[in-house]
Amino acid sequence: MERSSTAEASLLSKLESSVDLTGIRHLFIAHLQPFTPFLKPSTTTAKKPVKSSKSKPPDNPTSIRSLAKQFLSFIHNYRLCLNCLDLIAPELAGKPYSVQLQRIRYIHCLEHWELYKEAEAEGFVVLESLSAIVRGGSKGNSRKSKARLVPELSEDSVDQEVAAVILEIVVTLVKCTSKRRSKVDADYWRVISLVNESEPWFKILDAKDYEKFHHFLETNLHITALFLVAEIKDFGVDLIHDFSIATFKEYKKSSAQDQIYKVALKICSSLFSQRELSSDIILDVLKHVLDFMAAECQVGVEKTTLGFLDLVCYCAYKCLSAAASLCDPVAEHLYRVANALHKDFPHITSILRLYVTGLLASSSSNRSNGEDEEKYKNAPVGSALQVFLNKERLQQVAASINLLNGHFDIGGKGKNSQKREISHSPSYWEALKFLCQSLAEFIYVNRKEIFSDAEITSSWDDLSSIHDVFHQFCYTFLQCLSATERERETTGDNHRVISVVVVAALILSFKTNKNIKESTLLVKHVISTEWLPVKRLKYLYVSLNNIAVILNREKRLKEALKALKLCCQASWNYVVDLCKMHVDKSHASRDDMSEKAIADFAMEASEKVAFLLELNREGNCKIDGIIKECVKCWCVAENLIGMLPTPASLIKEWVKIQFLVSKEEDTELGTTLYSLLSSSEELPKSAIGKLVEEELLAYDEKSYVNPRYCLRMRMRIIDVLLEKVYITNGSNVKKSKILIEKAKVLRANGLARLDECVQCLSNAITTLGYLEIHPSLYDVVIKLFNGKNVPLVKTMSELWKTKRLTHTLCASPVNHMFLETFSKHQSRLCSSAEFWKTFVEEVKPLLIGFHDTNNEIKQAASDLISQVPLSSSSMFLSSNLYYDLSGRLISSGRMIEALTYAKEAHRLRSKLLQQKFEYSVQKMTETFDESGEITEKSYYGIQNFKVNDREVSQGSCDYEGCVLTPWNVLTCYLESTLQVGFVQEILGNASEAEMLLRWGRDVSQFQGLPLLEISFSSVLGKLYCKQKLWSMAEKEMSIAKKILADNCDAISCKKCAYMLEISVNQQFGDLFLSSPCSRELPSAKNLFMAKSLYRSALDKLNLSDWRSCYSTSEEAGAKQVISREKSVSSRTINLLEMNDSLSNDKPENKAELRRSRRTKKELKPASQRQDMVCGHNRRVTRSTHRSLGETCEIGPGDRQIGSAAGLATESLSTTAAGLDHNAPNSESKCSAADFGSDITSLCNKMKCWHCFHSEAVDCNSLNNFIYMNWELVYRKLCLRLLISIGSLILAKLLKKGFVYLSWLDSRIFLS
Repeated sequence: MERSSTAEASLLSKLESSVDLTGIRHLFIAHLQPFTPFLKPSTTTAKKPVKSSKSKPPDNPTSIRSLAKQFLSFIHNYRLCLNCLDLIAPELAGKPYSVQLQRIRYIHCLEHWELYKEAEAEGFVVLESLSAIVRGGSKGNSRKSKARLVPELSEDSVDQEVAAVILEIVVTLVKCTSKRRSKVDADYWRVISLVNESEPWFKILDAKDYEKFHHFLETNLHITALFLVAEIKDFGVDLIHDFSIATFKEYKKSSAQDQIYKVALKICSSLFSQRELSSDIILDVLKHVLDFMAAECQVGVEKTTLGFLDLVCYCAYKCLSAAASLCDPVAEHLYRVANALHKDFPHITSILRLYVTGLLASSSSNRSNGEDEEKYKNAPVGSALQVFLNKERLQQVAASINLLNGHFDIGGKGKNSQKREISHSPSYWEALKFLCQSLAEFIYVNRKEIFSDAEITSSWDDLSSIHDVFHQFCYTFLQCLSATERERETTGDNHRVISVVVVAALILSFKTNKNIKESTLLVKHVISTEWLPVKRLKYLYVSLNNIAVILNREKRLKEALKALKLCCQASWNYVVDLCKMHVDKSHASRDDMSEKAIADFAMEASEKVAFLLELNREGNCKIDGIIKECVKCWCVAENLIGMLPTPASLIKEWVKIQFLVSKEEDTELGTTLYSLLSSSEELPKSAIGKLVEEELLAYDEKSYVNPRYCLRMRMRIIDVLLEKVYITNGSNVKKSKILIEKAKVLRANGLARLDECVQCLSNAITTLGYLEIHPSLYDVVIKLFNGKNVPLVKTMSELWKTKRLTHTLCASPVNHMFLETFSKHQSRLCSSAEFWKTFVEEVKPLLIGFHDTNNEIKQAASDLISQVPLSSSSMFLSSNLYYDLSGRLISSGRMIEALTYAKEAHRLRSKLLQQKFEYSVQKMTETFDESGEITEKSYYGIQNFKVNDREVSQGSCDYEGCVLTPWNVLTCYLESTLQVGFVQEILGNASEAEMLLRWGRDVSQFQGLPLLEISFSSVLGKLYCKQKLWSMAEKEMSIAKKILADNCDAISCKKCAYMLEISVNQQFGDLFLSSPCSRELPSAKNLFMAKSLYRSALDKLNLSDWRSCYSTSEEAGAKQVISREKSVSSRTINLLEMNDSLSNDKPENKAELRRSRRTKKELKPASQRQDMVCGHNRRVTRSTHRSLGETCEIGPGDRQIGSAAGLATESLSTTAAGLDHNAPNSESKCSAADFGSDITSLCNKMKCWHCFHSEAVDCNSLNNFIYMNWELVYRKLCLRLLISIGSLILAKLLKKGFVYLSWLDSRIFLS
């Protein structure tokens, strides 16, 4: 025995652990050799199963018993041992089917190994063996028992354990068949037999085992049924039918009865997914499935009924996408099913009839579309309409709707509310939706035939029931369905159907001439709802347009106008929704369009409205509401996408209508678009302005039809724009353009209104602080003066005296655009020295800059104000002289004298301001917290500031012909206010300076003058910085920088923009250097921020634009010489780099520092070695340039052009000003080398100021004079910035401990 156990262990170990199993079978056979005499050959097939050993006992029980004792533990587990185990089973104690239990384990192993065929064969062997056990070993087997696959249950063999064993085998066999996917019909017929024969055994199981085995059975039947349907071409329809019914029945027996509907739905889905199947096959299976589900409805179970109706709904919708030949037979079958259920379930019958009608309508619609042409080729024209107009069917539909409304209490006053009831009747809702969709699509497809049909007109009177169906659907959707239920369908179905239905209802109303108002309101309501998807709006727009075209073609103008009006509303709502989608990128979809595509569609929508207005000439429909609604939508869309074009087609048609109205009513003036739109408060002024400008252009284009009428209307529209639309501070540019247009209209009246024309142009030049349209303005002005035979010298002098040739605070007395325009008219005079000498004499002594002394200027100003009576023009001219004289004195450092003349200019301009404006002020107090110390500041706040009414009515021309507009006076007054405040700040009169500067800033802000507001805030910041009010200084500088950033694109004078940006950045940097309290040095962070601001200012100074407009030929030659002398950079001494190198090594004694100071003294005479010769042959020689290089003491590097974009577009907080408060390297280097190459560029561009000034004066050229002014501004900016950079470097040296001077003392020294 021990040796036998060792052999068994060896075999088992080899079987379990060895990789190479060669010869293992022979080893097992050899080990089981003692069984050979007792075993008989057998085949493990279903037809000839091995007979049980209990049916035929072995001949030698003693020998077999000994084998059992020896091999029982070994043969109990393996396949080769099963027959051996079966042989010794009679000698074992226990259940008679214990061996079958082992065989079941073996079957599961085969299943796990995916040997499904072998598992099936073994399973049927086990069932055969169990049949013998259940029969009790009887030898006589009837023919009936031999035909069965499952043992027959008798009253004597009721054993739950045996039932569990049998059913486990049955379920396993069904599972193997479902997984094997055989293509043999017999395999599945056998499964049906297994299911039917095993039914009695399920009945004797306890609940737990029943649920377990039956769940596996129905699941695998479900899988197999779907496989058979998917491969229906390889099987017969009868097999599919019987197998499906068997599956349904098993589900019906289980607790998952509601799954019957889902299984049926999957079967139908599989059918419809097979496009290649013939309609007959699909129809046969559908009939079986629908009949079974309809029979289940008669049981009265609510879930089953709902499942059946859902299945019908699914099949009906799938039929719509199939061929038309499938709709009719399915409808016919559903009609028979409905009749069968009519007596006991009338509401189900009514729902089915709705589907039937919908399918027939869909079939008719498909015929109209040309589907199945072969089948319907012999059908007469209009047969689809005849089918649709079947009176009996229409009556059935009406009766069904009424019955269902009563059943579900739709629209009734029952106890349950409509909303709750409709949510409990989804079957009715889906049937109604299907019917309406089919009918609506049929009506829209046949719209041409419907409106052109004359033979069957009487039949249309019976369509009131269909119209009621449409209204019932719309009522249910719009009133009964909750918002959640509607939103749940945003991807498609409900919204698509409601769109189709309202269009079809409108078609029916137009055809029958009934319920037109109700149908129109329905369309309007759907168009205006927010939940309708964009693509549905597009469908409505297209559909309504098509209907309008057909109606217009059929000469039904009234209905065509209604349809087109709805089309226009849908098109503009579509435009608005497209704009919203384009802006809101978080809801991107396939419907999203580019701005250009949206603009194109907006133009198309405008053309539709224009077509509507054109048709209205005959229809006499009210159009005011149409235009208002379209314009309102355009305004919303234009606010979202600024590039949306104006509805030009609409406005042109509006102008045509006004022409006709004026002709018919014989009126001189028509209605303006503004009078129509002004009552709509939701329309912004800017949008109205664009529309009215388009109207102005339309009248200009139509002036050839009726010139006098167009002229009057244009003047009226211009007045509206100037007086009612463009009245805000930000509309100066648009206002100026309209003033130019007004001047053109006035010029068309001839010389009679020439003075008014000049007045308009003057107002345009004054009003516009920017320069985009100045060339055209100047061109018109010059042409007007030429037309009056005014000499050009006189023209220029008049413009010069009234400051029309420049803008506020500009360093150039003449705009270069004027010179360019002037040169186009008189190129010879523009370059003539004699002309400019004559011009100087004409304007003498108004032209400051051509005089060596100030006495003539003082005398001229005094003579002007001594005249009696004193005129406005004399005060204005005198104030200009005093203002310019003060500026000249400021440049020479004579501040006390400059203040005197500045105050006199301010006094005269204040008088003029009081003549032109009315304003009121109120004394106010503002509190500031400066490092914990509360400071109060008093100032005068503006309550009102407007143009004097007298000025508006009388104009601005006095008897001398000097044109003084209110805006001209206001800007000059603010310039004087700034000048006085600036001088007071320099002289240390802080309180007077602050009062003036705050007042000027507030007026500038109130009137929308950004250039002046920036300047006032900048000087205020400098004043507060001197007073060590750091937070107030930073606030003012931040205001200045923000205004500059907001208006950088609008300031067309780029040099002024650069000048302001450089000044603001330099002052901000000075603020960071000066902000430490007492005598402490700036922090490393402040040094870093100041350095960044200075760098930005230096980049702007190095831009080439500074010399882009006014450069002399000599200056250009000098630049060429400089560009050729690149080697000079390598020979210059870089004092800044020397300072930086000093910062790395501490000085050993003070003598070394003193030597560095002597170096400065030695360098000073170098400035006297400049040898530039003034005159016609002046040029910059190589030696001269080398001398300049030595004088400037700058480091190597060529000129670098900085970026034009910069801090101008950034916000003004100290963090966002291009600086980092949390710079990682707080001790970052701030050396002179950081600025060396740029400072080199600055100095290389400069020549001797004395020589430069002499050139400009000697040449008597206004171009040179203007260039000299800009050069002076440029050098002042360079000087201030270089001083600030020097302060920054000195601060770094002081921080390193090189210089033992007080920080504040050094700041005073450098400034």
